[in-house]
Amino acid sequence: MQKGELDQAMPWLERAKLAKRYEPRHFPYSNLGSIYERKGLWREAMREYKGALHYEPHHQPALKGVARLQAQMN
Repeated sequence: MQKGELDQAMPWLERAKLAKRYEPRHFPYSNLGSIYERKGLWREAMREYKGALHYEPHHQPALKGVARLQAQMN
């Protein structure tokens, strides 16, 4: 994802969300939220950020992502 290969990272992150032993659970959601936000897919980004917050309610990148998207959607 850091290399800018967003589309290639997405399937891996989706698989990580489903993996039973993947820890920490909130990372793939937060990373997918970031990718969707960069692509301008705000509803999808919001869904993923909220998924991250389900597992880690104080995860700052997801909290900031939700706040940014709420500001842009209003």
